Amino acid sequence: MNSRRVIDVSLICLILATAFAVPSKVNAQENNTCIATIREAAIQTLMNCAGSDLNTACYAFDTIERVLADPLDADDEVFSKPGDTVQSADVITLRPSAINTKDKTWGITVLHLQAGLPSGFEDNVVVVGLGGAEIESGVPIADAFVPLEEPVSLTTVEVGELRTATTLTVPDESEVLGIVPAGTPALADAVSENGAWVRVIVDETPGWISAAAVNSDDIAGLPTLDDEHLTAVQKFYTRTGIDAGSCLPRSSWVIVQGPKSVPVDVVINDVPIRIESTIAVRTIEAGEPVGLQMQILVLYGVARINPDTDEEIIIPPGYTVMVGFGPDFVSKGIEGDEDERTGPISFGQPTIVDQSVLDDIGIIEELPPDLFNYEIPPPIIITPSGIGGPIIDLIFTDPGALAQIQQLCSQGVIPVAICQVFNFPTP
Repeated sequence: MNSRRVIDVSLICLILATAFAVPSKVNAQENNTCIATIREAAIQTLMNCAGSDLNTACYAFDTIERVLADPLDADDEVFSKPGDTVQSADVITLRPSAINTKDKTWGITVLHLQAGLPSGFEDNVVVVGLGGAEIESGVPIADAFVPLEEPVSLTTVEVGELRTATTLTVPDESEVLGIVPAGTPALADAVSENGAWVRVIVDETPGWISAAAVNSDDIAGLPTLDDEHLTAVQKFYTRTGIDAGSCLPRSSWVIVQGPKSVPVDVVINDVPIRIESTIAVRTIEAGEPVGLQMQILVLYGVARINPDTDEEIIIPPGYTVMVGFGPDFVSKGIEGDEDERTGPISFGQPTIVDQSVLDDIGIIEELPPDLFNYEIPPPIIITPSGIGGPIIDLIFTDPGALAQIQQLCSQGVIPVAICQVFNFPTP
């Protein structure tokens, strides 16, 4: 039951009418060329990729270098032009180009991944690579977990706990979401390695339920999923800002969005991250070779670095964390080239995003909303004038962006200083 998105033609008119802000550092002629290139890229991305199937990568706009699994890689016609798609299981490396005003190109690629979501779940994980942002899969093709195309329908026979459906944590240790009564319809697609849990969707909520709560005959033959078993491109390596391009800002990011308020695990540059529900990442310094740091920015909900460990770091919306890597180069992705850093070796603490970073990531507002599970307008920073140090407020146009952090503040999980930024009470 793969989800598809209906292309709303009115969005094309909206994009055409949108003013694209380009700093005054460029001259008027280059300004106009940048605007025209970005506008064309946005329109073509909408037309080419808004209806992409689950577990596919889409060639959104020119140009993209790619390395694919054999024998597809040898076919120059495969994934060679805007609108082409390929199965995510065949992706080794995708590298959309930076903006080029001479050729009027700006590479964009869009992946719709299942990641750790159960088969049959309505939404998926959307990964967008923007100009100069390389994505190299870290999941060997032969080792990737292959989800069922269609889940198994069943009805619970006993009362059971529903626990969070994440793939980096075994169900015995994951959060309890609620109690499922006997006689509840469910969709199932996998069992845990120890056979004690079944991954299900109950009332549109993904989770794990005790195998004792279902008929054993109903789950016979379901694939086994353990905490080290990842789907295609659920783990990947990235470097951003390759060939910076001639327009300012030179936005080069990888955006990762899960279903709204549903936890999903991904691993980026060897950093386990649980997103609820939208982040953006880039490497610093930009370009090649890959920089010594990765910046993680939360745009909606929260993200957890090293989830369910003693080293867990919770990142609120509108905050960033810097991750440091070692100086040496090694091969970690499945392409086999030694262009990843050792590490990670250090993790910073969450800090409020700078306006300069928001200006750079603001380019995502020009992307068609139909690419995503929901719109993701960046936060607004307000610094009122007054006596003493600056008092910073973060404003979100969608209140849902703050739902998880408000709950965590009420539980006393988040530092008081952060909760005060959002005006949320603490215990």
